Amino acid sequence: RRYKYPEYPQHKKAHEEFLIKVAEFKKRIDEGKMVLPIEVGNFVQNWLLNHILAVDQRYSNFFNQQGLV
Repeated sequence: RRYKYPEYPQHKKAHEEFLIKVAEFKKRIDEGKMVLPIEVGNFVQNWLLNHILAVDQRYSNFFNQQGLV
């Protein structure tokens, strides 16, 4: 936001959705409900591959173009 990254709203929303999903996993575990390791693993893998390696790369490129990194 400080550097007026044009995709900030979408990026922030993706992080909020990540936190909501993690909270859902925690709630299910706290309630004694089944959480399959494969479900958590797939979620984390998707986040790593699609968000960190793709979405975060876009803001990294933006910062580089602005001379901030």
